[in-house]
Amino acid sequence: MKITDALREVLYSYGLDGLFNRSLCGAVLAELAPDCERERSRIQTAFSCHAMEAIKAAIQDVTCADSHFERAERLMVSEAEFIPAVAAQTIYYFKRAFGFPDYREYDKEFYGKISEKSGSMEVIYEGELKNGKPDGICTMFYYSDGVLCHSTESVWVHGKRNGYCKTLSVEGNASHREGFLVNDEFCGIQTVVYDNGTSEKFACEGSLMIDG
Repeated sequence: MKITDALREVLYSYGLDGLFNRSLCGAVLAELAPDCERERSRIQTAFSCHAMEAIKAAIQDVTCADSHFERAERLMVSEAEFIPAVAAQTIYYFKRAFGFPDYREYDKEFYGKISEKSGSMEVIYEGELKNGKPDGICTMFYYSDGVLCHSTESVWVHGKRNGYCKTLSVEGNASHREGFLVNDEFCGIQTVVYDNGTSEKFACEGSLMIDG
């Protein structure tokens, strides 16, 4: 993915190659265990200096290189709290492997599958699960009467999607959406790709799309 390549280039240039090591990535996601004190100190120092600014710039350049960004510069995290878009991206990207499904492989230790049924509807979660909830990279499949309706692959934090949603099929004439989610809601720039191959970009706050 373009965003992964951009981040990889920035991290390599600052000597943070370790973040592309899957075992170290697991430690980063757990906020780095005590026995990783030296690496934690090095990463925190780098992130507090020029590397963090370069990484944030790379994120913004790839995900928000659009005039709509200014119209959705604040993302809703809860009903009462708003934080700047780039800050929100930074928090979630780094909390869960940068928030991108293609960033790394599934962690086999936490890989599993669970399902929820309600009448004719069934939702299956397949991927990294912790305490019975999606947590990490996970794909959600929607079935109606046993027929797959749509699915979405994203990064999850404690049962909610927080990160880049790779593909989400939707009703109507749109074939799928791609964009950034905060607490299950599309925020920032969302791309809607239609069945005829055309696409449009929208600025989003919460579940609202702002045409601009």
